[in-house]
Amino acid sequence: MKRQTPPLDAVEAFLQAADAASFREAADALAISAPAFSRRIQALEHFLGTSLFDRSGPRVVLNATGREYLRAIAAPIDAIRKASTPGAGRAGSLRIMAPHSFTISWLAPHLPGFMAEAPDIRIELDVSRDLAQLARGDADVAIVSGPRDWGRLAVEPLAELAGMLVASPSLLAEAGASTGLAGLSRHQLLGVRWPHDLWRTWLAGAGYRGPAVGDPVCYDTASLLYEATAAGFGVAIATPFLSERLLDTGRLRLFAPERAALGVSYFLACGDERAQRRSEVAAFCKWVRAAARSTLRDFEAIH
Repeated sequence: MKRQTPPLDAVEAFLQAADAASFREAADALAISAPAFSRRIQALEHFLGTSLFDRSGPRVVLNATGREYLRAIAAPIDAIRKASTPGAGRAGSLRIMAPHSFTISWLAPHLPGFMAEAPDIRIELDVSRDLAQLARGDADVAIVSGPRDWGRLAVEPLAELAGMLVASPSLLAEAGASTGLAGLSRHQLLGVRWPHDLWRTWLAGAGYRGPAVGDPVCYDTASLLYEATAAGFGVAIATPFLSERLLDTGRLRLFAPERAALGVSYFLACGDERAQRRSEVAAFCKWVRAAARSTLRDFEAIH
């Protein structure tokens, strides 16, 4: 029997792409790779037997068929979402949204501390950067990086980020005297695709005046970045919340003593002030503020 409905993950990708500036931005919001995202879009177009996007210009946009399809499915999909999350806003439940690397490297390992303080709150984690989930009520609270356009969300700063240069023990041993800012141009720089200008910001903040450095090799996530750095691929900017595990185990070590602000912060965000005042959300926000301060203190103590 021929399938009567398209794969829901493909429909989800289509809806995300309709709101995003690019397929890559949409893929990041769903915490999947760009090729995997493209495959979902292609699967939907194959199912429908027609193209949904105009790919002829500098950016991919919905074509007339895509706009018509979006109008047709938006309301039914929203109804499916609401029907599939019966615990939304229910007392005792808390759905937390955060980016992939932050969730894996910091939030998930630290959450047992909050769960011990609030054993009656049922926790759900959603790996995403999609602020629309907060506006729709699909998440109760989010930890996201910025600055960015917050719209009507209720937002408060959580942690301003500064970074320091790190490399693997093997690279440091091979480099010998070619470490520190004076030797930076001799090494491959490693970074992440978003935010895309972290190296430029860091070098300016650190007062770098040395030879020109090459463009960084960029990775989809910070987790991949630090694993590549620990494997000896090059030099990276270590940031709090994401790099401590590898620093603590000695897989990453300081390449240079300088630190510099990155122009990026983590923020706590809720759909609105009413959601912000929910007892479960308020309890989590109080806990995460204290945990974040402790992490920043520990990061500052690394020499």
